[in-house]
Amino acid sequence: MGVKSLGRWRHWAIRSYRLIAVAVAAVLIAAAHDRFDRVNSAPLVSLAEARRVFPEAARLGNRDTHLQAQVVLNAEGEPLGLVLQTSPETDDLIGYAGPSNLLVGISPQGRVVRVELLWSRDTTAHVDELRRATGFWKQFTGWQPVQNTAPPIEGVSGSTLTSLAMAEAVQRRLVGTSLSLRFPTPVTVEEARALFPAADRLEVGTPRPGWLHVRNDQGESLGYVLRTSPQADNVIGYGGPTEALLAVASEGETVTAVRLRTSYDTSDYVDRVRDDAGYLQQLAGRTLDEWADLDFRQAGIEGVSGATQTSFALAEGIRRRAQAERRAQAVSQSGARWFSARDVGLLAVVIAGLMLAFSPWKGRRWLRWLWQGVLMVAFGLWLGDLLSLALLAGWSRHGVPWQTAPSLAVMVAVSLLTPWGTRRQVYCSHLCPHGAAQEWLGRFRRLHVRLPKGLSRILSVAPGLLLAAAFVLAVAIPLFDLSQLEPFDAWVLKRAAAVPLVIAVVGLIASLFVPMAYCRFGCPTGALLKSIRSHGANERFRTSDAVAGAILMLSALAVYARPMGAEIDESRPGVTGAGVQLAGQAFGTTWSVKFRSPPADPATLQTEIETELERIQNAFSHWRPGSETAQFNSSQTTLELEYSSELIDLVTFARQLSTATEGAFDITVGPLVDAWGYGPSGPKTQPPAQEEIDRILQFTGWQKLHVEPRFHSLRKDEPRLQIDLGALLQGYAADRIADRLNQVGVTECLIEVGGELRARGSWRVALDDPRDPSRHLLTFDLTDAALATSGTYRQSPSGGLQTRHIISPTTGRPIVTPWRLCAVIRPTGLEADGWATALLASDPDKTRNIANREGVAALLVDDAGTVTVSDAGEPLFSAKPSTKK
Repeated sequence: MGVKSLGRWRHWAIRSYRLIAVAVAAVLIAAAHDRFDRVNSAPLVSLAEARRVFPEAARLGNRDTHLQAQVVLNAEGEPLGLVLQTSPETDDLIGYAGPSNLLVGISPQGRVVRVELLWSRDTTAHVDELRRATGFWKQFTGWQPVQNTAPPIEGVSGSTLTSLAMAEAVQRRLVGTSLSLRFPTPVTVEEARALFPAADRLEVGTPRPGWLHVRNDQGESLGYVLRTSPQADNVIGYGGPTEALLAVASEGETVTAVRLRTSYDTSDYVDRVRDDAGYLQQLAGRTLDEWADLDFRQAGIEGVSGATQTSFALAEGIRRRAQAERRAQAVSQSGARWFSARDVGLLAVVIAGLMLAFSPWKGRRWLRWLWQGVLMVAFGLWLGDLLSLALLAGWSRHGVPWQTAPSLAVMVAVSLLTPWGTRRQVYCSHLCPHGAAQEWLGRFRRLHVRLPKGLSRILSVAPGLLLAAAFVLAVAIPLFDLSQLEPFDAWVLKRAAAVPLVIAVVGLIASLFVPMAYCRFGCPTGALLKSIRSHGANERFRTSDAVAGAILMLSALAVYARPMGAEIDESRPGVTGAGVQLAGQAFGTTWSVKFRSPPADPATLQTEIETELERIQNAFSHWRPGSETAQFNSSQTTLELEYSSELIDLVTFARQLSTATEGAFDITVGPLVDAWGYGPSGPKTQPPAQEEIDRILQFTGWQKLHVEPRFHSLRKDEPRLQIDLGALLQGYAADRIADRLNQVGVTECLIEVGGELRARGSWRVALDDPRDPSRHLLTFDLTDAALATSGTYRQSPSGGLQTRHIISPTTGRPIVTPWRLCAVIRPTGLEADGWATALLASDPDKTRNIANREGVAALLVDDAGTVTVSDAGEPLFSAKPSTKK
């Protein structure tokens, strides 16, 4: 191989190495952010957030799992409207550097009441500018997405990309997808089988929000199910609206069947329409696009005899649903509409900059000064979409916004690829308005000072160090705003963030005395572009290349070799005997699993445990608005309703505890618990008034809750009755983890969820002294059993009342008991968790008798420190109590 060929190979190898390094950096930033998002996923809309839209909100009602919208209720249980958030359905809509999540409130009439920002991954300065722009948010108010096209939204100057991305997120989220207040019940697989007999499962939001993709047990597509609500909510037959289900063929266009679902119309007329198979068949066979423009008379659609208005209302509901789908498709295909004058202007700037960079005219001073003036005015002050590390990091995390910002994507591609492919640094020399401003200020030659060579050499390293620091921050702190390291936000924002403004001013002043001071000694973006710039035949592997490679390798180890679970403190009270462990968070507390020997695949096991814990919370926690518990609580009927067998089993066990304790344990006291500051509405600074307690007591009581295990149904005598399974779920979760570990062959482990323990094998455990939690009361062996504790020494929620968290179902006030701690050992975590609370809440004079009668191994400690053990507890709590009653 000749010298010239070897030099060419080395040239391309080094350039490829640098381009790969940039790509690897982007991948690592994305991986770190994905990991952060998995741990800190966006929560559901909370009651506090709902009150920002509806101040009278008392609680959240049904949540449609298909559309992810929630009903907001007042104190009387009447619906005030709907709340929803735009994330994660619109996370692909990137503003300048990242997506945003918006809170949207909709009135019962289907009009937008309020749009408010919940959080944003965009740069802080752009987001803050939008928070202050009250006029921007008012543009959404009054829009009725079910019936009307989206209003034109004016972006906010200086934050145009961010504001337009938010506007598109609201439109995409709302058009055709609003939850119906009249027909709030989600579609079930059983209902889908009436349209597709082989239906096995439903996929939500495919291909668009509001659609349900029906698949068989082989995963094959059968078609789609659409609801005519809420578009049909205001179409009145004789006495009310009617909802129907539409079966749509797999190609996503043709309506193959119509099934009448629910109606507020006169029952006789509804039955006639439902039983008229010929009329329902007449409604099938057309595409949604044909339905959107359908003329009933020309199409020969005739009403059902004796129920004409009801049948025509059904057809009109289908037509409105089809029209909404047309609007939704228009929104989903409207990315090009953002290709506005701004995009044309930015493309013109990029093309002109390229032409000037590669033109023989580039050396003409008057032309360069003229071009720099254009850059500062047109690009800097008008367009403002400057290249920055914040932009590049944001796109690494969230993707390139080719649809919403195509011209900016082109500019970034040109800025990165031109220096890599040629020796020309196009962006810094011909596109950056901040560089142009420095060059203008550098014309005052009399002010120039010459820096000592040593100082100049030291300062020249600063941009590279800033670039390295910015990368490390982007990986280590995914939400760190890199725009704080550069001056570019100062160009476009009316009220720029303080740090970018200071950097901009200092850099420009410095350039009066040292030409191009900021570009030479302070710009990390420039350092990035300089690092990938081609140097032709003189290409050399430099020290900076080696340093960059080392930083990337260390960052990769930090991102991919980080342990999946948080480390467990071995000195933590309650558990002794170290081993291999996994850990995490759930139920607002922590969980951990200790093993005597490492499991085969701890990473997979960690994920499976986290998934199961999340499933339990989503299914049964009344803190989660979409759970079965929350749905039962928000239902305002005394009819018998069917629920999962899992929920029925939990409620059945809870009623057994109520019976055994003569009602001292009662899962219907959730509203009282909440009123005292231990529920979803948060801590209270004042105790509830007696009038409020008396009002809540009217609709609590376990005797008003009826369960029928044979039919998997629950019924309540009082429509306002609610259930709270919080006293059972942590122990139940420990059982479910134990079941999973048993399936993978784990024979010895100690599971802890919020302090409740489930042991497989024998483990040495400890009980805290309730009078001094820093020391152990006793230690003993827990063997193939569960241990749960409940105490009245638990701290109140931060900032809340100093009260006991267990509420008496009789008085509606915190229990009065001498017991400070109750510890229970039972075969399962569910039993131990439930009995620990039940015994603590019981009549103190009967507590030990109840435990003896039911065969519960219990240990109790009173205010004086006296320890009492039940008969069944004697052989299990190995340390002898100080006194026995």
